[in-house]
Amino acid sequence: MNCSDIHNRLLEFLDGTLTKEDHTLFEQHLESCDNCLEELRRTKQLMALMEKSPDVEPPMELDLKVSEMIKKEQQQIKKAPVTIHIHMNWRQIAAAVLIFVTGALSGKFLLTTNEHGKNTSQVAALQSEMDDMRQLLMFAMLRQDSPSERLKAVYFTEDINQFDDNVLSALFNTLNADENVNVRLAAANALMQHSQSAAVRQGLIEALEQQTEPLIQIVLIQSLVALKDKNVVPVVERFIDNDQVHATVQDEAQKAINILL
Repeated sequence: MNCSDIHNRLLEFLDGTLTKEDHTLFEQHLESCDNCLEELRRTKQLMALMEKSPDVEPPMELDLKVSEMIKKEQQQIKKAPVTIHIHMNWRQIAAAVLIFVTGALSGKFLLTTNEHGKNTSQVAALQSEMDDMRQLLMFAMLRQDSPSERLKAVYFTEDINQFDDNVLSALFNTLNADENVNVRLAAANALMQHSQSAAVRQGLIEALEQQTEPLIQIVLIQSLVALKDKNVVPVVERFIDNDQVHATVQDEAQKAINILL
């Protein structure tokens, strides 16, 4: 087996559906190929993450997106249709699509760049497809009851290259409404990674006004002060005059005013 074979049959290996002979060849290749061994490790991690999520109905958008991607790939490779028997739940299917796209982007599968660089647009398209898949998975995981799953969903945004309004809206909703403090803190941190946007900074200021948890209030104040955003001053001034605000938060608000004014 070569690296392409390993990539194409990773899920069969993990599901235990390879023949005894192919399983042996698979393991022999792994013994001599660090790249494929690393890909197997990453795949196991991703599958484990998917399996930990409770069973829920797959989002309709996910079904449509997978179908669209399959049709596109069939058109691109221009081969005879192949019947594929799938015996995975929707999270495994989503993981398989991500594995497929990741392999394509790394040059292990599908794309072979020629001397004219004609595949640049294909790479960009696949990167966009992968971002879309990550977003759909993030939205699905944010709907879970488990705080740990919602926390993973927020961390999942670190791998999204292009944030759109839907992702930002989901993160702000998490920051303002999630019942778990750790999840809200993770959402604040994820949004701070995009603080170059005036809309994101304004959203963080508005979120600060809604927060009642002292820890999150302090984190947001410190973050906005670090950004030197003077638009936060009216909000922190109200904190100082509000007896319902924790004393530590009031102290932080006063420090912010001293720095920004």
